[in-house]
Amino acid sequence: MANTTCKSTKPATSEYVNAVCVAVEDMGVMEPAFGKKPMVKFTFESDEVNGFGNKRRLTRLFHNHTHPLSAISQTVKTWCDRCLANEKEYLGAIDWESFVDKPACIKIEPGSVKNGEHYDNIAEILALNDDEVEKTACEPKKD
Repeated sequence: MANTTCKSTKPATSEYVNAVCVAVEDMGVMEPAFGKKPMVKFTFESDEVNGFGNKRRLTRLFHNHTHPLSAISQTVKTWCDRCLANEKEYLGAIDWESFVDKPACIKIEPGSVKNGEHYDNIAEILALNDDEVEKTACEPKKD
């Protein structure tokens, strides 16, 4: 499930952009399309600038389930090489604030159109030192 707070007036195309996680919120129990679920929202700020001169912000909602095959666990493993299931088991809870300021390469895909405005979705979150990044427009992290 993906969500975004970014609006554009031009048709969107898939693209990869450099971004940094600027906030993570435990949204509690929400009611998306398939019933009540505990949710977590990640907010990323990209290198792109919107029409108002501000850095573009995009968000992605995840079900707050730390099973190794869940979307959030697989994304965090790919992005930060962390196992949420192990962290929850050993620490008792996930430190969501530890994701803030982590750089990423995010894949943005066209989303829905509402009132003539196009909304984009975060489709993928990669680590900047991932092999996949070499095939994108993102700049690899310099050590």
